Amino acid sequence: DQATGHLLGIFYAYNYGDAECQNKAKILIRGFADELINNNYCLINQDGTPTKHGKLINGILTDPLRLTLCLATFSVAWTITQDPIYFEHYEKLYAKYGPLIKYPKVKLLWVDTKYDTHRAAIHLSILADCEPVESKRYKAYCQGMKNIWKLENKSSNTWVAFLIGKHIEIPQEDIATCIQMLKEFTLEDKQ
Repeated sequence: DQATGHLLGIFYAYNYGDAECQNKAKILIRGFADELINNNYCLINQDGTPTKHGKLINGILTDPLRLTLCLATFSVAWTITQDPIYFEHYEKLYAKYGPLIKYPKVKLLWVDTKYDTHRAAIHLSILADCEPVESKRYKAYCQGMKNIWKLENKSSNTWVAFLIGKHIEIPQEDIATCIQMLKEFTLEDKQ
């Protein structure tokens, strides 16, 4: 969760911040992406040990949600720095694990991890933002977002709808439900 939040913050700081924010974002994304490269695509604790769930790429056991975080990290690093090493890692991982991208979040009967929905939407939204609209990868990311929305449209999660709605068409009735949900949650109700 924390890595996703940091990545989104870096990406938005670069895209919407002033020159100082953009310079800091460039430094941060380079450090983040280099850490993944230097540690076999694994997130590392401050003491140098792998985090509990930090192995993002794990062969045939690769989790699509972790894959999309790794891909998004390299995509943002390439977009911001234009350093070809990040694009090389992005390309290599996409070529090997591309089919998993369409299913960054799955729901198996009654087993569902609602807390992963926003992470999947963030990763795919970032990936789509960094791709030309006409590219094959952009279409794969959009398909992943469509799959997420099929699972989550009844939840009326406005954050997920915002991220996904930038790239795919969300039915008007789903948007109306999201807006209604926002109106129901006032600060006084949820303090």
